[in-house]
Amino acid sequence: MKNKTIDVLFVGINLLIVILLFTIFDHMAHGLEGAWSVPDYYFRNKIPFGFLWAIVGYFFTRKIENIWLKSLILSCFVGVILQTRYFLEGYPLDFVLIFLVIHSVILFILSVIMYKVLGSLYKNNQSVSMKNFIIVLVVLVIVVVGVYYLVFNNQGGSQNVYAPTESAMTQATPTESSVATVAPTGASAPADMSVSISGFKFNPAQLTVKAGTKVTWTNQDSVPHTVTSDSENVLNSPRLSQGQSFSFTFTTPGTYAYHCEVHPMMRATVVVTN
Repeated sequence: MKNKTIDVLFVGINLLIVILLFTIFDHMAHGLEGAWSVPDYYFRNKIPFGFLWAIVGYFFTRKIENIWLKSLILSCFVGVILQTRYFLEGYPLDFVLIFLVIHSVILFILSVIMYKVLGSLYKNNQSVSMKNFIIVLVVLVIVVVGVYYLVFNNQGGSQNVYAPTESAMTQATPTESSVATVAPTGASAPADMSVSISGFKFNPAQLTVKAGTKVTWTNQDSVPHTVTSDSENVLNSPRLSQGQSFSFTFTTPGTYAYHCEVHPMMRATVVVTN
């Protein structure tokens, strides 16, 4: 009974290492391109979520003797499950397919290595004491890797690659049709409003203003964002790097839904009243 418990624990640690290393390599892959950046909590959630699905995948492939086939099935299974979230949150299909391939390749390589290396150590050391030693060693590796990932590796993608060019900033300037008309003598113009883009969210997510109000969005994140209308192309900012802003003056009452073109799950609304 004791040996069986150790065997199960060893398999669980094997899978957890695969998911931890996969998460770190995936974080690096997302950082290669500003348009590939996603919120940091995606990676933190990926560890327990991916681990649970890896256990399910391992359970269904445990009787397969061929390591290559077992690793292929396990990596594709977990990869599809993880990419489902991106798809359901509105990410473009090309983004989903690119990272389906990236996730599956990373998971496949790690699975093969872990099955071969740790599996070989496990089989060649039958004593309980040696198994316990290997488990303790692996736990230490997990702790070190986890601390590095959660504490030291928490930065987003590059903020310079997507800095708007001079022509882009010119396009961001409100056109004549978007500038409020001069308020009648004696009437006060609406106060300017601001929206902060931080933590992959528009804050406030719903803003109510009067017609003629100028709204300014400022990106506080280290990754690029946009302010893009869901329809009618009313709001169409360039990609904003950290610290850059985009302004627009609303002159027509209505509800203006918008999102970040780079990160479609970021959504907000401006309601303009008379």
